[in-house]
Amino acid sequence: MRSSYRKVRARQSWDFALAGLALVIRFNQKQVEKARVVLSGAAPVPWRSAAVEEVITGKELNADTVARAAEAVVKKAEPLKQNSYKLSLFRGIVEEELAAIAKS
Repeated sequence: MRSSYRKVRARQSWDFALAGLALVIRFNQKQVEKARVVLSGAAPVPWRSAAVEEVITGKELNADTVARAAEAVVKKAEPLKQNSYKLSLFRGIVEEELAAIAKS
């Protein structure tokens, strides 16, 4: 099992996160057996991304799977006018954190 937490903020570590990602992934050999993916800063409460979980479960975390997961995280997003910039933040942190876990 591997886990990760990442937050993106504008200034210092004590500032509120603009976007965050918590990952817990259980592997069966090289394939993802089970995953939990939760976003912070996407809604008033932590938001579980079943779309990302679905894309990676049963697959190896290779470049293609990671790229598809990064797109899935925002596919059905309906951002408010003032926070549409967060879509690229979520895409980026999902891609970076999954790639890091894949390498470890």
